[in-house]
Order: sequence, then C-alpha cells, then structure tokens
Amino acid sequence: FESVTLTTRDGIRLDAWYIPTAQPSARGTVILFHGHGARKTAVLDESAGFRQLGFHTLLVDFRAHGSSEGKECTIGYKESEDVLLAYQYIRSKTDQPIILWGISMGAAAITAAMDQYPELKPSRLILEMPFASLHQAAEGRIKLMGLPGEPLGTFVAFWGSVVTGTWAFNHQPARFASRINIPTLVQWGRHDPRVLQEETDAVFNALAGKKKLVVYEQSGHESLCDKEHEKWMASVSSFLL
Repeated sequence: FESVTLTTRDGIRLDAWYIPTAQPSARGTVILFHGHGARKTAVLDESAGFRQLGFHTLLVDFRAHGSSEGKECTIGYKESEDVLLAYQYIRSKTDQPIILWGISMGAAAITAAMDQYPELKPSRLILEMPFASLHQAAEGRIKLMGLPGEPLGTFVAFWGSVVTGTWAFNHQPARFASRINIPTLVQWGRHDPRVLQEETDAVFNALAGKKKLVVYEQSGHESLCDKEHEKWMASVSSFLL
C-alpha cells in the first residue's frame, strides 16, 4: 500500500492508505470511510472485496480517528470535508470511475458531502447503515446504554452543537439523500440496534436517483462484509459490475 496524507482547511492531517487491485485492468477506485470510533483497518475486508472485483481502494482515517490528527468528532458533519479531500486526491490521479463507500458515520459523512460540495461527482455510492439524523443516532446510542432516548438525545445533540460549534439538528442524512441522484446501494442489518428500519427507509426513500436496498437478515450494526460475506460480495458485484 501507499501512505497518503490529506490536509483539511484548518490544517488537520488525515492518514490514508491507497491499495491498488492486483487485477490486470482496474475498473476504478472505491474510497472507504469507516464508522464512529473505528479506523481504516476496520474496513480492510471490504477493501479486499473491492480489489477482488477489480477496483483500487483508498482507506481513510477520519479526523480524530486512527492515525489522523484532530481531537474533535462531529459524527459526519465536519467529516464531510474529509470525504471531499479523499475524492479530490483520487480524481487528481485518474479519470476512471470513483465510488464512495461508507458505514454508519462514514455513510452519513458521504451524504453530507454530497449535499455541501457540488464538485463532488462520484459515479456511485454504497451506504451501509446510514442513520437518518444525528439526533436519532444520539437517541439510539443512549438507548443501548439502558437510558431513555428522550430527553437525553436532544440534550446530547444540543451539547454536542455547543462544544463543536455546529448545529447537530441540521445533520440529517435523510434530507441530504433527496439531493443524491446517482445510483446508490443502501445496505442494512435486520438486527441493527442503533439504526432502525424506519431510519434506513427514510434515507432510501429520499434518494432521488436509481437505488437498491439490501437487507441482511443475520446482521446487526457491524461489518456486513464479515458477517454475511457471500451475500455482500454478490450484492456489491451486482451493483458495480
């Protein structure tokens, strides 16, 4: 792999790995974005699957994650810039198709980036377990701790807004999805305790372009590639090839 450094507008250095396919003829590049609290090593299996299908891959550590700099995570709000920087880096290297793949926070960051940056023009998107809004994501995480989702969800979203200088209630992937008009694959685990089916449906139904929803009956909020590998490979190859 090749180590890549990307730099945000405020000087945060992001660490990424560029891993080319071993196939003799590449079909394009898939840029992979991990979930909250994870890092690029968490998506190595997905990277291997895409490379098997003939795609180069770029694995990115979001700000304040993995080997990247930064002390603040906004669950996809400011991380949308990280998505743009990764896309611009690959676009500077090739004219081949660029696909954006993200899981959970990574999926949310992609939808936010598509909403904010008109220069972002990938050929396709793969969104796995995207939450409908940051407010709902906060509720889901709180409920997992055995606490009432409300009013704590609202308090956490509000306090996070104060701390980060953002307005968390505007971070709504389901709303951003209405401006996405390129082919998009949405994937979700039936037993996901964090992202509910109604959230998945809200994001999927809002998408303006060609779209497909695949539900994984044995999976929760986890790597679908790891949990149901054969189904994941079949779904992704059908969508991309």
